[in-house]
Amino acid sequence: MLFRSVSQSRYWKEVILDPKKLSAEVKKYLDEENLYKENQLEDIKNIENKLFQELKSKIKNEDNSVPKKDGSYFYAYKYNKDSEYPIYYRKSIKNNYEEIILDCEKKSKLHSYFNVGSISHSHDHKYIAYNIDTNGSEYFSIYIENIETKEILGSEIKNTTGNIIWSLDNNYIFYVRLDQNHRPTKVFRHKIGTHDVNDLLIYEEKDPSFFCSLSLSKTKKYLFIRTADHETSEYLFINLKLNETIPTLFKKREKKIEYDLEHHENFF
Repeated sequence: MLFRSVSQSRYWKEVILDPKKLSAEVKKYLDEENLYKENQLEDIKNIENKLFQELKSKIKNEDNSVPKKDGSYFYAYKYNKDSEYPIYYRKSIKNNYEEIILDCEKKSKLHSYFNVGSISHSHDHKYIAYNIDTNGSEYFSIYIENIETKEILGSEIKNTTGNIIWSLDNNYIFYVRLDQNHRPTKVFRHKIGTHDVNDLLIYEEKDPSFFCSLSLSKTKKYLFIRTADHETSEYLFINLKLNETIPTLFKKREKKIEYDLEHHENFF
């Protein structure tokens, strides 16, 4: 009733991305509804808090991931006591020196909402690329940072998914961008230190029922582009050693047939 002049779906997508676009009339209505809910549930506040504390007690107060070896480092993350946000770090195999590469606990204090989609370090171990959502929209922004200096390189890359794949020469990242309907449809290549308006479109999915995702082969030689719906899949690949930018189709999609792809030695 409040949105007869505006498409509801489009309106709310705009509000999620920019809460300032919420009209005063709608905000007043939502505030009144929230107040009504709080009043109706006042009698169960103690039970609600008890259940929350019980569930919280089942979770480790401090936690560490299993370190993963890559080159001359072990990479891992940990949670400090009573913290909801991970701290990503690495340890040198040579001297056991521990170095924080991304402090999400610290960064979260700058936002009312904070969620890290993924983090990926470059093959030369000099940079990290990570994406964060600061409003709950699940439109993630990618940032690329120099691990040693903490300098942000290039522009923020908005409206992306959680996929980040580095090129073998460490000069580019590949990522998937979301469209206006929150569909992951376009794969781009971004040159480190530049503005994202110059990013190269690698692949675009035209079928509205298919979604794109990225992965790296275990041999680190190929970038895989998977596009699929709930019952059909298709893969394309790019040879990273040759710095290719035009993906090759592995096997054309066939309705209701799903397959996976991996590379080993000279075989797929």
